[in-house]
Amino acid sequence: DSGLTEISIDLMYGLPNATPEGWQRDLDTAIGLGVPHLSAYHLSYEEGTPLTRMLRRGEVREASEDESVSFFSQLRHTLIGTGYRHYEISNFALAGHEAVHNSSYWNGTPYLGLGPGAHSFDGKRRCWNRPDLPRYMNVLLCDPQHVNSLSKGETLSDTERYNEYVMTRLRTALGASIDEIGRTFGEAAAQHFLARAKTYENSHRLRVTADGRWVLTEEGIFVSDGIIADLFL
Repeated sequence: DSGLTEISIDLMYGLPNATPEGWQRDLDTAIGLGVPHLSAYHLSYEEGTPLTRMLRRGEVREASEDESVSFFSQLRHTLIGTGYRHYEISNFALAGHEAVHNSSYWNGTPYLGLGPGAHSFDGKRRCWNRPDLPRYMNVLLCDPQHVNSLSKGETLSDTERYNEYVMTRLRTALGASIDEIGRTFGEAAAQHFLARAKTYENSHRLRVTADGRWVLTEEGIFVSDGIIADLFL
């Protein structure tokens, strides 16, 4: 009502004692809100949290792998059937409402971070500022000749850049391009990717689009971490 149109909500699946019926109610409620963008994540049990302690005491039950796959399939089919595009592993959007900010990370776009704790990336080098507000302000205002002490950084090797390319591009519906890999990282990297990717094409977890890009299939999306790691150099 206030005029804001770019609104996103987060959903979580694989919760303790979850059922397909309950998950469907969550999805139907989210769709009914009319938001143009949704992110959906599987619950992770993290060390040191009350929920993980409850799991170990047997007070909650973790969703099985089969249940998790079923919840994910239910998520995809419901949202795609309602007009949302599954444009990144954890993200769905109506046409024209994809996340501009996050897409920059997945597309390798350089970005500048300002302030304590902020990260920057120029395509080859990643820098991050110390997460210390008093020190940050003190150096800027009182000791500007030592401004470099506020940040640390690393220059990515060609192998690291290739691995990040594979990781980020395969998360998206756009996928990875053999031609782009060859131009950017060399023919050896392209042949490595192609040889490994063929195995997953044969098992129907990767496919090649009409314009020659490699993308995950629905079957491949849920096990994407393992596939992507196997394509790394």
